Amino acid sequence: MEQRGKNLVRNILGCLLLCLMVTFCIPAIHSEAAAKKPTCPKKQTVYFADYGGGWGEPTGYSRNIFIKNLASNAKITNVKCSNKNVFLINRGKYISVGDSKLKSGSKAKVTFKVKQNKKTYSLSCTLTFKKNTCDFSSLKIGGKNYASKTTGKLNVQLKLPYKKSAISVKMKSGRKLTSIKIYRGQKVIKVKNGSKAALKKGDIIMIGYKYTKKPSSMPKNLKVTETGAVRIIVK
Repeated sequence: MEQRGKNLVRNILGCLLLCLMVTFCIPAIHSEAAAKKPTCPKKQTVYFADYGGGWGEPTGYSRNIFIKNLASNAKITNVKCSNKNVFLINRGKYISVGDSKLKSGSKAKVTFKVKQNKKTYSLSCTLTFKKNTCDFSSLKIGGKNYASKTTGKLNVQLKLPYKKSAISVKMKSGRKLTSIKIYRGQKVIKVKNGSKAALKKGDIIMIGYKYTKKPSSMPKNLKVTETGAVRIIVK
């Protein structure tokens, strides 16, 4: 009985010691995390699709400058760009490039400050703009593949047969098809991938998708979904 009593006391003391260690270690872990400096990519390529008039829309996750080690109390301020033709949006947790007057090959240096934990950090990222590649591995209408016609474009005018034609879409890796719709005036016709639909002059075929491959620069705790769409205008 005496030995059992001693063992019980030892177990209780051991548990108390473990609790004390955890209590003292947790603040140290939080302190270490809080001490990390915020970082962003030094260089980044932004892919954009043209929609006319020299204006382009950045595509997918390439439009976002993500910041790692951002504290919950962090504030992004003084967002500036060296290129006056580039429009920036401060999202609070990251910075986005909005619709801008872009030319393929142009560059822009984005600078900003991050205020967190009573400190201010100056960060910068140099952007290089390139025309978007094709998002489709195939885009067949009536058996003909029009995928290459959409390269680097948001709006495409195509001469298509007015008879019933199968519309079949296959996305490239890192993208997932979400919808195919035909807009005819006020009417919206949903089309199942691979099924047939009758087309008329002036119809707009809207193909929507989302980007599934997230960049390594994106913090794991940040929830951001990027989508895309191509509009085909039937001539």
